[in-house]
Amino acid sequence: MDDRADLGAEVRLRQLEAFQAVAQTGSYTRAAGLLRISQPAVSRLVNSLA
Repeated sequence: MDDRADLGAEVRLRQLEAFQAVAQTGSYTRAAGLLRISQPAVSRLVNSLA
């Protein structure tokens, strides 16, 4: 695989991690704390799944 394919897989994984963290915690804010990223970043990751 080339670097772009690897990067695409990593981004999708991070999106799923964010989704799982929101489902697990029930909160975008708590998910952000769990993932150690900002709440808007969690929102963007989850919204980009659509």
